[in-house]
Formats: sequence, C-alpha cells, structure tokens
Amino acid sequence: MPSVSVIILNYRGLEDTIACVQSLLASEDAVNLKIVVMNADNDSAERSKSTKALHNQFPKIDILERENIGFSGGNNEGAVFALQHHNPDYLLFLNNDTLVDPLAIRELVTFAQGHHDELAAYAPKMYFESGYEFHKNAYTSVERGKVFWYAGGLVDRKNVYAWHRGVDEVDLGQFDRAQETGFVTGCCMLVSRQTYQKIGGWNTKYFLYLEDLDYSERLRRRKGKLWYVPQAKIWHKNAGSTGGSGSQQHVYYQTRNRLYFGLKYAGLRTKIALVKETLLRLKKSTHIEKIGLIDALFGKMGKKRFTQEIV
Repeated sequence: MPSVSVIILNYRGLEDTIACVQSLLASEDAVNLKIVVMNADNDSAERSKSTKALHNQFPKIDILERENIGFSGGNNEGAVFALQHHNPDYLLFLNNDTLVDPLAIRELVTFAQGHHDELAAYAPKMYFESGYEFHKNAYTSVERGKVFWYAGGLVDRKNVYAWHRGVDEVDLGQFDRAQETGFVTGCCMLVSRQTYQKIGGWNTKYFLYLEDLDYSERLRRRKGKLWYVPQAKIWHKNAGSTGGSGSQQHVYYQTRNRLYFGLKYAGLRTKIALVKETLLRLKKSTHIEKIGLIDALFGKMGKKRFTQEIV
C-alpha cells in the first residue's frame, strides 16, 4: 500500500483545519495516510491554544509549532519532517481551507502510479466550496459546490500571467479528461518523494502566492510533467487564510511575486516589457501595488512587515 504524507499549514484557521483533517480521515483506506499540521502563528499563546485543540481532536496526527514563515517555508519544514519521520512514497501539499473527497487521494496516487513519470506533480479537479464562489449569487443552489476553482492551469509566458482554467464555470463534464497542464496549484499538489528530493523545496522568497507557479516552472525546466487529474476532487474556501481575494495581503504579494517571477524566468524581451510596464503602473497603481512593484524591482522578497495588515 503506497504511503502519503499530507502537509497542512494552519494559520489563524483552526475551524478550517479541523474540517480539512476530518475530510482526510474519511478517505478510503487505499493509501497509508499520515498527516502533518504546521501550526504557524506569531502569537505563541494562540499557537499553543490551537495546538492543544488539534491534539485533543486528532491525537494520531503530527503537529509542529512554528512562527509564521509563509506558505513556502511552512511547506518545506513540513516536508522535511515527513521525509524524516514517515518515509512516504508521496507528499501531498494541501491548503487547510479545503475539503477532500473520500476518493481524491486514492485517485491521485493511482494516476501517478499508472504513469511512472520520473518527475511530476499532480493536482485534482477543484471546486469552490458552496457559498465561497466569486459570484455566488449567480448560481442556483444545485450549482453551488459544482463551480470550478481550478481545472488545470494556463500560463501566458509572454505577458507573465497565469490563471485557472474553467474558473467560475459550472461542471458539466467539460473538463473530465486527465491531461498535462501549464501549472499545478499548491492548493493541492501531489509529488513523489523522488520528485521533491530532486526539485527541492518551495522558494521561500515568495512567502505567499505564486510559489506553486515557480515550483511548476522548475519542474517543467527539468522535463517534468504537470498533470490535471479530474478523477480526484476537492472543494476550496478561496483565500480563506489571507482575508479573501482583494485584501491588502492578497494584492501586495500577488503584485510583487508576479513581477519577481517574470524577472526570474522570462526571456529578455519580456523582461524589458515588464520593466516598462512597471514604470507606467507606478504612476497609476494603488499604494499597496506600488510597494509590491518597488520591492520586486529591488529584490525585497520574503515576508513583508511594514504594516499591521501585511503579515
């Protein structure tokens, strides 16, 4: 039976994390499942309180306490612990604000085992959790919970934009074919132990957002495969840990990290165009966007500390 270590970051989201772990524990016993929760909070009292609550409810899972070191850093530490203590065949990086279908992990692992890719990452079909859609009032009660959040990733390398295929569409079977994709989202990403050891950990310079695009690009450049696997399904409470889409944190990190990614990986012409675009945007952007652009240009990456809202 293949073994899978699931890495979950808990940051001010105890209720979401509990629901996520409960959904994992309801998974069919087709894999040997181990769960590592990286409990990250800068407030040590809150961190201890949530650790105790998790231990009381799930005595058999591993819980590690850390200060907030970002999505990349937390995933890296969780992976190191899992590799040392569980020796898994696969690592599954999973957002805490997700709910996992009982068959999802089995389907991902079965697909991975059937393709024998030397280097690869796999992501499932992902829906918005019912009521968390961007335009929730546009859907009927029957459609909610069947609206795509991710059905594969698309990347415009010339303009340095990446987006989710199918987002906001109701699932009518239009994305039911497994296929290679532009990027695999870090919201739910399965990799083999060998893949993680060869590609390395997540890039901590991003701190939050686009680190999955970076990881996918590193895999792609090593001739690895990026797979969308619709037989596996999960539901996502979008941007649950950062105040939601459009929050200051969301805007800052998305703005900064997109420019950083482009300056790192794009061709020379695209890099020149990015710099020109950035100089124009500095005149029209919001305060938060300007800070993000300037930080990317000067390589000021990692965690931002300049206001209470940016954490």
